[in-house]
Amino acid sequence: HLFPDVEVTDMGGKIIMFGKEAYVVINTKRAPGESVRGIGITYSSDTYVLNDRLLEALSPEEFIEIASKNNIAVKARSVNTVYRLMLLESEYDKASLANDANNYAASNKTSLSGASLWSDPTANLLEQVNDAKSTIRSKTGRYPNVFHLDATGYDHMRRNAAIKEQFKYSGKGSINTDMLADYFGIEKVVIGRAITAADDKSDFVDLWQDNSILAYVPPKAMQAKEVRSYGYNYVHKGYPLVEKEYFDNSDRSWHNPVLMRDKAIITDSGAGFLFMNTSG
Repeated sequence: HLFPDVEVTDMGGKIIMFGKEAYVVINTKRAPGESVRGIGITYSSDTYVLNDRLLEALSPEEFIEIASKNNIAVKARSVNTVYRLMLLESEYDKASLANDANNYAASNKTSLSGASLWSDPTANLLEQVNDAKSTIRSKTGRYPNVFHLDATGYDHMRRNAAIKEQFKYSGKGSINTDMLADYFGIEKVVIGRAITAADDKSDFVDLWQDNSILAYVPPKAMQAKEVRSYGYNYVHKGYPLVEKEYFDNSDRSWHNPVLMRDKAIITDSGAGFLFMNTSG
């Protein structure tokens, strides 16, 4: 919802950026015989190089022998586990990109504190979001349509006094994302629930901790490299890919190589607004 997948055919290339050409009033009238004017897509001087991800799914022959008696598809489960790990790493990359304040102009970010914290039940969240919506529209000509909330920020938002008052007669037991979307006048509210742990002995932590992003991302039918968006995830054509399996005598296991080539990119930083330190 922040970095939708778009297909690319090369491992690297120019990043398509977006100017305001489509919003400038120009003279398109033409006299007979007059030279034809034109405008085109703007290419950035920046380049992208896809991440080349590769991890093998291992299925020891002993596990296969035991699992076969219980109709458990060990190889398929191993491949799915590897792919989920790749998706988690990809989301980590996206969160690192979206949560980096250096990727936003001063007008498109705010660090909350005191009475503006979402953990303060009296915070004027509607005013905060409306100001951010207006900022994005002034930079891109479009209102944002996606609000990505960090999990803790979402929990605090549901306890906000003004929001609870708005829906006290709704008959709902608690505030949900659809209600928040209606309250803020945004098409989609999504909660970043992804978690990770450093190792088996460490506690889980949120990937999107204390940061939320308001953004404009085009509807799925319109998504393409050439269409204005807060961000995209460039994915190499034909990937993800599971290569032909092979058996390795050194570990007595079947190996299924899983490959993925992708790269998350903020293509229009003006189309996003970063709320930092949402809960303090």
